[in-house]
Amino acid sequence: MEGTYPNRQTARQPSYKVHDKFELLRRTGKQAFTFNSYNAYMSNPHTLLVQRPDGTQQQNVRSQAFFSNSSTSLGYYLKPFMVSMKLGLVVLSRKYEKYSRWHPRLIRFGTQSCRYDLPLCLRFSRSRI
Repeated sequence: MEGTYPNRQTARQPSYKVHDKFELLRRTGKQAFTFNSYNAYMSNPHTLLVQRPDGTQQQNVRSQAFFSNSSTSLGYYLKPFMVSMKLGLVVLSRKYEKYSRWHPRLIRFGTQSCRYDLPLCLRFSRSRI
């Protein structure tokens, strides 16, 4: 080890993600029903290890996020128009934690946000089912 502040650093930066997607479409007579869902969870646990002649220092940082987007729609065929209504929900939740062994306190930065989409869409078209 050489330099003004001789040290040896080791970093671990894994990233994990799990997600799913689901789509359903049902037609009966002059009606159509759809359901869509997308969910995702992400985690990034990072570690930094600094070795110096006078000791070892460690820092852990963990960020997590959960995202969900679900919607459903119902459509009716009324000659010569198609009328459809759509309702959905979007959720985003995040969490951030940092811990340093040379600063012996746990620091948590947590932000959580939730957004609701409740649009009512009326669509008119001259197509045949």
